[in-house]
Amino acid sequence: MDYVNESAAARAQDFEKRLQQLPTVAGILFVSVKAVLSATGDSKMFEVHLGVRKDVLAGSPLVRLVFQKEIEQGLTFLVSAYQGVSGAARDYDGDEKTSTTSSEENDCIRGS
Repeated sequence: MDYVNESAAARAQDFEKRLQQLPTVAGILFVSVKAVLSATGDSKMFEVHLGVRKDVLAGSPLVRLVFQKEIEQGLTFLVSAYQGVSGAARDYDGDEKTSTTSSEENDCIRGS
């Protein structure tokens, strides 16, 4: 039975905090990081859901930069990045009020 042990869950929380603590120039609107279930519980794969401002090129390069050391150590990050505006900003830039996302990017960043 696949599961996530406490260590892997704590690592996911640490990864999420690291992304949240980036300077505002990074353009992060929201972030969620979860460990992927594994047979041993010690996950080496993490799902990253990231929202970035429209003026930021992409989320995957940001994840590569922040977690370069972990990727080199063999961890894998499954990245889903959404480009858009925050709810407050959306009201002032003419975007539709029903959606904050304008584009989506999916990537798998594998460690060696």
